[in-house]
Amino acid sequence: MTEQRLYPREELVAAMICALETGAVSTFCIVKNVSLDGVLLECPLADEGDPFDVGDSAAFGDILTGPKALFDDKIGEIVWVYKRHIGLHFDHLIMESPEQLRDWLAERNLV
Repeated sequence: MTEQRLYPREELVAAMICALETGAVSTFCIVKNVSLDGVLLECPLADEGDPFDVGDSAAFGDILTGPKALFDDKIGEIVWVYKRHIGLHFDHLIMESPEQLRDWLAERNLV
């Protein structure tokens, strides 16, 4: 598979649970890695009857709010689905730089 991300990934070492909602499905997922413009999610529902389709718009947000929230109800697009994993791309960057993202994650012991 060819790498298509414009920004480096940050592999998470701790579980970060977020909510994912499309027009048909609302569920919780685990963020496996994150970049400025996307996330890799592990979602048990992704392997059950194809409830997620490439091109679906999805609301994505932290279960925590305020300064502990990273995604703040972002809208993204599902760009791929494979077994229990989903690639989600955001139209807007979640932070200004990869360093700022890394620092935010490090402060919360996620990397």
